[in-house]
Amino acid sequence: MRKAQFMHPVKTRILRAGCLGLLALTFGSAQAAGGKVAATVNGAPIHESVVNMIVKEGVSRGQADTPRLRQAVLQGRITTEVLVQAARKKRLNRNATVKMQMKAAEHAVLATAYIQDYLKKHPVSDQAVQAEYDKIKAAKGDKQYRARHILVKTEAEAKKIISELNKGANFAKLAEKDSLDIGSKAQGGQLPWMAKNDLVAPFAKALQQLKKGEYTKAPVKTPFGWHIIQLEATRAFHMPPLENVKRNLRAAIERQESQRMIQKLRSKAKIVYSNAAVGLK
Repeated sequence: MRKAQFMHPVKTRILRAGCLGLLALTFGSAQAAGGKVAATVNGAPIHESVVNMIVKEGVSRGQADTPRLRQAVLQGRITTEVLVQAARKKRLNRNATVKMQMKAAEHAVLATAYIQDYLKKHPVSDQAVQAEYDKIKAAKGDKQYRARHILVKTEAEAKKIISELNKGANFAKLAEKDSLDIGSKAQGGQLPWMAKNDLVAPFAKALQQLKKGEYTKAPVKTPFGWHIIQLEATRAFHMPPLENVKRNLRAAIERQESQRMIQKLRSKAKIVYSNAAVGLK
């Protein structure tokens, strides 16, 4: 079983230049930045400095600084300005809920600015990235596993399924019928290729002891429940070159460092929960 969940996640990054334009209006005076004007909307200027800021944010997320991106950002800013002007005509900026949302957005921008400032002053070194790469490489090992599994709630259920397998029952069909793992149930319990450190420890340990085609003769207990595991195949695993993953590794380390910094700030803050109605303790 994967450490975090049954179904393997697909990580995506989507940059919407028009939505990023909203960030520039958080404090209500972004256009006061000055400088060259890229466009005007009913006389209200949209400065190139704001467009540049949003483009820079996009580039930091992997976008290429192209004329197409800049045009998309500018059009997004124009759309935002049109909507803002329409909202102000209806005095929506005086609405209590809108005021709360604007305040929340301001806080979010300030919090992000603090994190960015912290990371700028505490940059992740190439040595730290190399160390993280070596750590992951060692943890993954040189082999990947292709397996099936059946997840049930109790040890007794698992033993019953093992008994059926011992009598010649088909593993995949039993998985389709009995497994609680909705992520693999329809595929007869089949899991994607995984390295040992992609799996919770008891599952990984049991899997590594199997030969191709074998299944566990005793139930395997993990935090998810009880498993019967079958090894289908193994293959050699080679870590991608450091240069191919360096950017993602650096970002992961930055997230870890940010979390440590945040926890340190929280530990020093005086936090008092006073509203039991929203489940705070």
